[in-house]
Amino acid sequence: MKKLKALLPFFFLLFVFSAAGCFGVDSDFKKVRNGVFNFLQAEDVDREFEYSVSNFEVYLVQKLASISDKTFDFELMLSKISNVQIGVYNLEKSEDGGTGSLKNITKYFRENGWSDLVKSKNNNECTMVFVNLADDEAIRELFVINSDDEELVLVRVRGKLTQLAELMIKNRGTHKRFYAVN
Repeated sequence: MKKLKALLPFFFLLFVFSAAGCFGVDSDFKKVRNGVFNFLQAEDVDREFEYSVSNFEVYLVQKLASISDKTFDFELMLSKISNVQIGVYNLEKSEDGGTGSLKNITKYFRENGWSDLVKSKNNNECTMVFVNLADDEAIRELFVINSDDEELVLVRVRGKLTQLAELMIKNRGTHKRFYAVN
């Protein structure tokens, strides 16, 4: 309880900065967002919100994770993330579930140095995951696109994502339970 009281000023500052809109998305995110918008077959796209989780906010979450469940090393995992940007948009009169032309979106990302990792389309819902590799083939950025008839969600994560994936696999592997199947 004392630790929680000690963190209250941090939560207050976080709330004040968040409410003031101080953490907007950067120009790189806006460029990719606009590129995706160009391929959507929707009459109108309205921004619901855009938010960027800064290094300071990631640091606060790391500190909270350090006092929480010790089963996984969340603090170490979070230290590999430097920035997260999220955009949620409402689609009006979308003819294709907001998926746009999958080929054109994929082409756009490839032309801008991204590799497609996952593409999934089910009825009018579509999810695509792209990665941007550094010169040493390490994943430095991840971009997720999820859309349906009414909503488009864009998420960009930056950091040492190859190291994060290794930590997640290692932690999940050592804590996985195996059940006998009859």
